[in-house]
Amino acid sequence: MTQSPLRCLHEIGTITGLRGATTCDEDTPAAIEDATQELLRAMMDRNELAHDDVVSVIFTTTRDLTSTFPATAARGIGFGDIPCSAPARLTCPDRCRGAYES
Repeated sequence: MTQSPLRCLHEIGTITGLRGATTCDEDTPAAIEDATQELLRAMMDRNELAHDDVVSVIFTTTRDLTSTFPATAARGIGFGDIPCSAPARLTCPDRCRGAYES
């Protein structure tokens, strides 16, 4: 079996990974939306990023935050065309509750 090399369809500049975290005081859609949007805006501002600089966003949440998806909140501030995912996060006894990361 022969494999063909991957081809880049367009030139890609620098790709930078960022990590941020926040907490949510309550498990409501409004609280999760506010915390998510505040975190994303702060990360974009602090790193001087424009919308087109973002290629994807990965969210993880603690198991007690279930009322909405952080990706839904991200779409509310213009991230609708950016792939967002939220893989399941392992539960560890030493982790804080009401937290999620981006």
